[in-house]
Amino acid sequence: MGSLPMILDAALQLVLGLTQGILDALPQLIAALLAIILGIVDFIIGAIPQIIDAGIQLLVSLVEALPEIITAIVAAIPQIIESLITAILGSIPQLIDAGIKLLVSLIQNLPQIITTLIAAIPQIITSLVSAIIGSIPQIIQAGIQLLISLIKNLPTIIVEIVKAVPQIIAGLVKAFSGSISQIVQVGGNLIKGLWQGISDAGAWLWDKISGFFGGVVDRIKGFFGIKSPSTLFRDEFGKNMALGIGVGFKDEMNKVSDDMQKAIPPLSICPA
Repeated sequence: MGSLPMILDAALQLVLGLTQGILDALPQLIAALLAIILGIVDFIIGAIPQIIDAGIQLLVSLVEALPEIITAIVAAIPQIIESLITAILGSIPQLIDAGIKLLVSLIQNLPQIITTLIAAIPQIITSLVSAIIGSIPQIIQAGIQLLISLIKNLPTIIVEIVKAVPQIIAGLVKAFSGSISQIVQVGGNLIKGLWQGISDAGAWLWDKISGFFGGVVDRIKGFFGIKSPSTLFRDEFGKNMALGIGVGFKDEMNKVSDDMQKAIPPLSICPA
């Protein structure tokens, strides 16, 4: 474990060197790309039986070791998450810069890319259709063989599943029964964390709201050119309101007096 940083650093240098070498040799690689692809395809096709056998052995080994792998992964999850977050946060500037460069490069080369793809679409479709049509007998034969194998082994598969059902149910019950207290604790911690986050955000929100309304008041005072709102309301609004009430009261009293005079009939004077 002490030499792990040195190994990782050497691996990084190796990857960087390989990347630089590939970039330097890219023109030659592009020129030989068709031959390389055909060679790789021929090699993969010839090695399919060995690849399948190795894959089956690897899958069986992984399944057998799955409980230990899961236990190790679960134990390492907090450290993995913390390391990932730290690495991502530290790499944000590089990621943004690389993303911008990639986007600019794609935009600059987009017309050429689209033209090349459009020109190649007929050939791609023709090749796919020809390959599928030419492979239909093999596809049908492989499907028939697969179906026959499944039907032939179906009783064995069902028997094994039925045998495993009690163990599966017992394992699930045992796992859930032993984990109830932990699940409850995790749920409680989650709720406490959410509440703490809401409380912290509440204080922050109150500060923002207070600052916002304080700024609004300051702007209103600055707009009216006043330092004291109470003085403004006293001298401007309160005084004018009182004067307005007085004028309105006087006008209405004069009107009421005129109406009363009109309502009183004139007195008739009888001769003596």
